[in-house]
Amino acid sequence: MPFALKIAGDQKGDRSLRDEMFGVVENIGGLQARDGLVLIIRSDREEVVRYRAFESLLAVAKQDGVLPGLEAFPSGASYKKVDVEDLLVKLIEKLGTLARPVLVKGLESKYPLARMTAVLSLESLGKGADAAALNKIANDTATIKGFPVGQTIGKEAARVAAAIRTKG
Repeated sequence: MPFALKIAGDQKGDRSLRDEMFGVVENIGGLQARDGLVLIIRSDREEVVRYRAFESLLAVAKQDGVLPGLEAFPSGASYKKVDVEDLLVKLIEKLGTLARPVLVKGLESKYPLARMTAVLSLESLGKGADAAALNKIANDTATIKGFPVGQTIGKEAARVAAAIRTKG
């Protein structure tokens, strides 16, 4: 595991070899894999590598990897909404209903990207009962660098709360 994580996290390493090592880490799994992947998300300069590490983290830790992974993404980085939807939200949605409690907890995260991703993920995974938690952050004025101007976490939370209010 240490060798696989070292190669996967080598920012000067060959991209295809790094990607293969993410597969090795996924197959071995365990706590050391989870911690190593969180470290890669936190420290790698390349966004594509951070997204790949998040994918591996969910393969290793399932719903238990969602919040540590989201909170590891650099807060000063810029994120395209389409990338967040395709490379974070869709992966979380694949976890299904087991991810719901983690996402509701994620609404209280101190990290804006974690809160926004939780909101966007709850749009498909949330139930009517989750609308109250979303409404609690409807006044959240935080934005994500790279998202459309004026799109706050609070506005998205209010929109999603209204959309899921009638879901059983």
